[in-house]
Amino acid sequence: MMLEGTTGGIRKHVVDLLLGLQARGHALCLIYSPRRADETFRQSLPTLAARGIELRSVELDNALHPLEDARGFFAAVGAIRAFRPDVAHAHGAKAGFLLRPAAWMCGVRTIVYNPHGGSFHKFSQRLGGVYLLAERLLSLFRQTYIGVSHHGRQQIIDALRVPPEHVHLIHNGIDLAEYPRAERPAGARDDLIVLYPALFLDNKGHLEFLDAIERAPARLSRRVRIWLAGEGPLGPAIAQRIKALRLDGSVTMLGFVTDIVSLFKQCDLVLLPSRNEVFGYVAVEALAIGRPVIATDVGGLRDIVQDGVNGRVVPLERLEQIVEILNHYAEDRAALAALAPDGRDRLAALFGTQAMVEKTERAYGAV
Repeated sequence: MMLEGTTGGIRKHVVDLLLGLQARGHALCLIYSPRRADETFRQSLPTLAARGIELRSVELDNALHPLEDARGFFAAVGAIRAFRPDVAHAHGAKAGFLLRPAAWMCGVRTIVYNPHGGSFHKFSQRLGGVYLLAERLLSLFRQTYIGVSHHGRQQIIDALRVPPEHVHLIHNGIDLAEYPRAERPAGARDDLIVLYPALFLDNKGHLEFLDAIERAPARLSRRVRIWLAGEGPLGPAIAQRIKALRLDGSVTMLGFVTDIVSLFKQCDLVLLPSRNEVFGYVAVEALAIGRPVIATDVGGLRDIVQDGVNGRVVPLERLEQIVEILNHYAEDRAALAALAPDGRDRLAALFGTQAMVEKTERAYGAV
């Protein structure tokens, strides 16, 4: 396997998949870049090594760097020739750009690519045409694709012109044992605690949400407390916007949090006003703990959040509706309690780690 972006959802997916496949008897090698690694990934490396998973580090970046990318390509070639895998599985745009031609050149018969959003986020940017052309050229290799949501699968089919039978739908999975169902905080508590767990990146929608608070017809209730759990390049801009809107008393930046489960247990609901989201791990995690989710109607969140059932869904162009919803639940806890998170059986079947690993094995055999 190979990945460059060792952070957030893609990091969690790859680590869980590696451990799941290793437990089922597969020999594994991971090529990764430490450059964008988060602390959770760094802490997972000893566990992966102890399980006998071969680890190879190579410096990579998500942008185009010809010399650096050439080193990454030859590192992939070297790892393939040494490890002699039956399957080459690339995760994310940069790994897909390097590992697929390396595997093809080395004669690997089974090549699998999971974009995880990858280049699709870049198609609308300045070099979007270059990324699209590269993806379409690489789609000519004999391979199978994995989409982690209905939206992600359809993106691959439409943008890359890949036959539908070559694209598998395999939702990301969580180990439900790590997310035990917890009672909601006592209803007598005055404040409504809203957890917004997301990296400070453009697609996570922090600045747009803060703008929506400003233009909403009603002011955000003093009883609503929003916790931002995350870090990233937009951190300074988000902090400045919070101060400019005088929301210091309502919005708190917690920084990067390793024990997200404890925050799920403390909050009343989880907020995900993303601009785009190929899947949405934290939505599944929140539902597993027993917390409803307010999310935008985008990407993979549509597979997870059911409006009026286990949460609320808001159109991306109407983010100001979230203020009204939060104010309502701050005053009416019975209405909040009426939202019933999914049962464990449904979560295990759709979003469990075991289901994810088993479906991935079947995708390997389908190439």
